[in-house]
Amino acid sequence: MSDSEVAVQAARFSNARLDELLEHQGRRNQWFAERLGVHESYVSKLRSGDKPLTEKLARSASEILDVPLSYFTADEVAHDPAA
Repeated sequence: MSDSEVAVQAARFSNARLDELLEHQGRRNQWFAERLGVHESYVSKLRSGDKPLTEKLARSASEILDVPLSYFTADEVAHDPAA
């Protein structure tokens, strides 16, 4: 897979929706980092968009945060984290 294909695949998933959901659930970076198996600073970079939300990370996040993977896809129109 080329670098551009990886970038396109990663771009499918929305960092903003991850940030929104963590905020809605009252989850701190440390809590999420421990469950995701990454450093707290990496979660901060995910939330700010400095690091891409890859499919692998989005799948893990959907399990940890109890939402469908589709919650993180950028092509979905409306998401209600309370649903």
